Amino acid sequence: MTLPKIKKLYYSISEVSKMTDVKQPTLRYWENEFSILQPGKNSAGNRVYKEYDIKLIHFIKTLLYSRKLTINGAIDYINQLMNSNELNSQLQLYSIEGLVNHEQSTAENTTPVEEDVKVIDNETNDGSEDRIILLLSKINQEIHNLTTYLNEFLKELN
Repeated sequence: MTLPKIKKLYYSISEVSKMTDVKQPTLRYWENEFSILQPGKNSAGNRVYKEYDIKLIHFIKTLLYSRKLTINGAIDYINQLMNSNELNSQLQLYSIEGLVNHEQSTAENTTPVEEDVKVIDNETNDGSEDRIILLLSKINQEIHNLTTYLNEFLKELN
């Protein structure tokens, strides 16, 4: 019989480095750049990270490495999320192990536009304006299709 893994309240910088696959000097650097990332310190002066800090590190890593934002871009994005009270909902997508696989739970509820957004996002990962233009084009096409459908529906009613 195996015992369930006990969740710790605090993690050392070396543990966090291993969990997030982010080197310790990078974690220290991010503390200087991201004012929201401020782990506590124990009586010996060592950094102690809570679950919230680890989720935030995973989120920052995603912004910088996957979404290819600059540090200033990531800071601006995080500030926007904080101002709109959306940061915590974004962090809910992360566990201390990393990004939670929520694709399966939302796969059944996607619309054609959301599917197109996923396709566009996968096809254009360079972060350029092309992705935005493609997305707007797809949205415009969907609006046109809906308008056509509604006009035909209204004609049938009359």
